[in-house]
Amino acid sequence: FPIEVAPLRDRADDIAPLCDEFTRRLSNQHDIDIRIAPSAMKRLRVHAWPGNVRELANLVERLGVIKPCGVVEASDLPWPFAEEKPAGEAHNIVSANLTRGLTGGGVELPAEGLDLKAFLSTVERDMIEDALDESGGVVQSAAEKLGIGRTTLVEKIKRYQIKK
Repeated sequence: FPIEVAPLRDRADDIAPLCDEFTRRLSNQHDIDIRIAPSAMKRLRVHAWPGNVRELANLVERLGVIKPCGVVEASDLPWPFAEEKPAGEAHNIVSANLTRGLTGGGVELPAEGLDLKAFLSTVERDMIEDALDESGGVVQSAAEKLGIGRTTLVEKIKRYQIKK
């Protein structure tokens, strides 16, 4: 008989106990002692969790590698957990510079810096969305425009939760 369990995105109250269990396992198995700060836990509770509990387990393990001892703050969380998209003036400056860079000009780093991984993810997502729009939602055509394989594009569409 089937046992149905609601997705993690519908069980926000389960996130803290699950994080506690995953951090306990990390401590027992790998001598990694991390704690999730309330600010980070708040961000985790509002995430959509398309990968469900496995995605949460992978995130906690990744945080253990990145910050093996101490408290994980909201600022330590990777995109898309830290914020939906990198925002602000730095993002706009780099976007304009990147466009110039693609057309032959140089690319300048903003004085205040930026989160490169989050920025590149945003650029990739935006380009995928543009390619899908230009190809009328035809994945094969969009993949060809982007110079990647269809399967790779499908995986990226799922990862970024892009609606076709």
